[in-house]
Amino acid sequence: MKVNLGCGELPLDGYVNVDAYSDVADIKANVFELGPDQWNNLAEIRADHFLEHLSFHDGALLVSRCRHWIADDGILTVEVPDMQVILSNGPFRYWEAYVYGAQSWPDGTMHPGEFHLSGYTDESLRWLLEHNGWRVAAIEVFRSTHQNRPGMPCLKATAVAA
Repeated sequence: MKVNLGCGELPLDGYVNVDAYSDVADIKANVFELGPDQWNNLAEIRADHFLEHLSFHDGALLVSRCRHWIADDGILTVEVPDMQVILSNGPFRYWEAYVYGAQSWPDGTMHPGEFHLSGYTDESLRWLLEHNGWRVAAIEVFRSTHQNRPGMPCLKATAVAA
């Protein structure tokens, strides 16, 4: 089974999509309400543009919990804004949203899940994963083509259970 944490309004086909605020999620719940025994032996966990919406403490708690859910050969993929590039190479057209989050959905509704509480660089993302039971296989640096974050400098880490 594959799980997509923090899916927002864009669930992924072939995944169990989880989000505290989205009505299109398969499981509408705060990820911290899911117990450590919620899943066992997951093949893949994705967290695309989700970690930055958590405090650093909660981000560490989440990737540690993911380690308990994943199979020995399972993969964790994490995508976040690249704060090093955003803060050093700007100004970017949407820099405020890149740093602070969108802060509302397209329909204007607001909830705490739309605010960024943390930010990551290649080095800090690698540290977070490695100190919580993961071996980082790769970190990709790229500019997003996603409809909600065009041109955003991003990091995509692929990790396996250590």
